[in-house]
Amino acid sequence: MSDQGDAKPSGSGASGMSRLAVISATIAYHDSGTVYTHIANGRVATALAEHAETVYFCAPTIQGPPRSQQDEAITVGNIQLVPQPAYTSSLGALKSPLAIIRAYRRVCKQSDALFIRGMVPYIGILYLVAAFYRVRVCHWIIGNHLRLLLTHKRSALPVYVASILYACQDRIFTRLGRWLTGGGFVCSGHELGAVYQSPRTVSTASSTLRDDEFSEREDSCTGDKIRLLFVGYVRPEKGIEFLLEAIADKTLADKTELAIVGPWDKFPEYRRKLDREIERLNLPERVMWLGYLAYGPALFERMRESDILVLPSLSEGTPHVLLEAMASSLPIVATNIGGIPTCIDDGTHGLLVPPRDPRAIAQAVSTIAKDGDLRRRLITQGRARAKSHTVNQFAGLILDLLSGKSAAEIKAGGAGSHE
Repeated sequence: MSDQGDAKPSGSGASGMSRLAVISATIAYHDSGTVYTHIANGRVATALAEHAETVYFCAPTIQGPPRSQQDEAITVGNIQLVPQPAYTSSLGALKSPLAIIRAYRRVCKQSDALFIRGMVPYIGILYLVAAFYRVRVCHWIIGNHLRLLLTHKRSALPVYVASILYACQDRIFTRLGRWLTGGGFVCSGHELGAVYQSPRTVSTASSTLRDDEFSEREDSCTGDKIRLLFVGYVRPEKGIEFLLEAIADKTLADKTELAIVGPWDKFPEYRRKLDREIERLNLPERVMWLGYLAYGPALFERMRESDILVLPSLSEGTPHVLLEAMASSLPIVATNIGGIPTCIDDGTHGLLVPPRDPRAIAQAVSTIAKDGDLRRRLITQGRARAKSHTVNQFAGLILDLLSGKSAAEIKAGGAGSHE
């Protein structure tokens, strides 16, 4: 992945693009000529690379091997790394403003289209640079960071207040930037779509699923126990304490067991709180802490061995785990918040419950376990929903927005026409 000069090329490749820039704040690793990045980063960039001559992948970069099983190698030859100084937070990005802005300028000058993934530092300046070079822009709005911050206090008061102010300015400058460039938004869920509403805003359930990652089965809940599964980062906004209360409910009695999959290293106090709840509710024999399972065979096998996925979140975008569970033929109970209703139609692809309501969770789990016709219908219809939201279809939606289509035109023509 070599560096290139500053001249913007003439001509265009597939989908009217010659060169596409992908900008992300997620860490990339450069090791022995190979670039690794988070699976959601790399797969979307790879899918977009099928439709451009060159993709410039601009991200904070660490020299050395990847440090997480969530990182995959980028193996396609037309993706070239444009490194930013390494940072892991917005606060860390304050140490290298000029170097980050120079990287933004470089890829905008070389490219004719720009895809921004999530929240990135100095967003107002990035949009100004894109407008100056007349680059087409599509911005993937992944999460409602302001709502997430307001679910619980995550740090000391000065840092917490600064984080809220930072999220507010990011939202303001992102909306102004879209207006300035005439760009498009692809939002993870209808809640975010309403926040970032515009003639070129499309709400969807984002995905990294490939066609070869689906597993079919007719039914679940056929054993003596109902095997519940939670998958996600173990942190306060996931609402796991309400799931623990649900499995202690008399509705479920001793019929259920819960496997919790996900890392908790960044929120050890929350893990200790949950351990105390497990003891208080007399659940030690029914709750298993499995830690992190990498995306792929290990996670999919756990999903296939489970009966119901439960996501009791208090704040979410459109979590990938919902589509991954559907692809693994796993029925779902989830809270009716954020972008979750964009993934799941209640009673069609899963059952939705109010947040912070253990009783509702218990009743939904019991309903799925007892009603075989409903359960098998949720499995079949959920799998069909997942098949309509693969990573290639998601890339097609991005390309539609980069080509200048409005949300109405995309809706009329069917999203993902470039697949």
